[in-house]
Amino acid sequence: MPERYAILIGINDYLDAPLSYCVNDANAISSTLIDRCLFKETNIYNLTSDLDKSKKEILGELRQALNEIKITFEPNKDSFFFFFAGHGSYSEEKSYIWLHEIQHSIEDIYNEITNVLNPEVQIYVIDACESGGKVITRDKKSKYSLLEKYEATSSGSMLLFACGTNQYAKEYGELGHGLLTNIFIKGIYNDDLYDKDGFITPSILQDYVTKETSKISDFSQIPVYENRISGVYPLAFKIVASDDNFETEVKNKPFTYTVSRELRNDLLTLGKNSIKEKMNNLNQKLITKYENMYEIQNIETLDFRDFKYNYENIDILSEKLYKTAKRDLNLPLNDIFQEIIIKGTTSPFESAFSLRPADKVEYSLNLEKRSVDFRIDIFKAREITESSFGYGVIIYDTKWGISIATLEFRLDWDGYSDRILKDIQTKTLKYKIDNGFEEKINSFNFNESFDFITEIQIWNDNRSAEIAAFLENSL
Repeated sequence: MPERYAILIGINDYLDAPLSYCVNDANAISSTLIDRCLFKETNIYNLTSDLDKSKKEILGELRQALNEIKITFEPNKDSFFFFFAGHGSYSEEKSYIWLHEIQHSIEDIYNEITNVLNPEVQIYVIDACESGGKVITRDKKSKYSLLEKYEATSSGSMLLFACGTNQYAKEYGELGHGLLTNIFIKGIYNDDLYDKDGFITPSILQDYVTKETSKISDFSQIPVYENRISGVYPLAFKIVASDDNFETEVKNKPFTYTVSRELRNDLLTLGKNSIKEKMNNLNQKLITKYENMYEIQNIETLDFRDFKYNYENIDILSEKLYKTAKRDLNLPLNDIFQEIIIKGTTSPFESAFSLRPADKVEYSLNLEKRSVDFRIDIFKAREITESSFGYGVIIYDTKWGISIATLEFRLDWDGYSDRILKDIQTKTLKYKIDNGFEEKINSFNFNESFDFITEIQIWNDNRSAEIAAFLENSL
């Protein structure tokens, strides 16, 4: 599944009209996102400020968090959740949140987040007074709403505000939270709201929060929301895990394996060790044959970002891996390679009549997930007349078993070094999880996937011929 990231802000220690429970709100939202919404704790940036631990540079920390998220965030794929509990206000046709004594318009913050990350789905929950005034406005004072101008720059946005203009977002001592935040969390933990597939959509949750908040406040606090999320986005999940069965999400629906988690992990480890041992044996044969013509670089999980950065045409490799796996009905569970439709969109603040750009297709390759293991070996030629090349394997979970994707490529000269992936070939092999898995994985043979010796000779002959032809006609 795509990753989910969040920035949460809760400010109590305002000099003018301090608040009591905004930090509690942010902390409780963080726990809820981890517990029910499939957020990783490392993907949540909780920026809170209280008398005991005051932070006066919240905006700077917000921008630092965005820059850190950007490193691993995949635009047009991953989603983003923004939460704010604190003071809000409205003036001069703009709505603001107050980061201590400095106000910042929600429009500017929205644009900055979108420009840096460009999420597929964005959700904003603002627990502040007058927050439904324009785009956002707990209390500092509207005419019409900009919300209807929020055409999402990703596939959708939902904005949920504590109340409308001239209304106050209430804090309740017996709850230890703002009312909106308390109802929002109660909704996520209300199992009766989950559909038959086991999840809650933003639409279901927004209706519940609006009704309950209005009723409890005797209609003195009526939330305002705008939902422009197209399709079905599962915000929270009701997943029942057990020690014996491993459950995961396949296309946002629960799927239970019939093998234990322990057995599945053992088999993945077995496959990884067996394949890597075979790669070491093949490497030794290649080095023996070609003596000192090549030096080997082993690329594994921790080095994958460097691999993507230092070599070109990774997008073509990603496309081939995805299309081969799709053709063989062998796609991974965890989106390590996938097809991404990037929708042509306009800014939410541009005219509704602006021309919408055409959609385009991209392919992603993410081998840094813990549920995948891989190795790519690069044979770098010591002489320019020889062609560098690489090969590798990716071992990953599929819906019905465990798969191995093999890949082979040569590295073309870019004017400075061998960095351009060419002649990429990929194959996928599927293995059932049963008592015969160990025997089957041990019988895996690289030579049945690719004829390395023949390929290397062809690549080297072509490189030598290309250089010779250039020298013959050069001045």
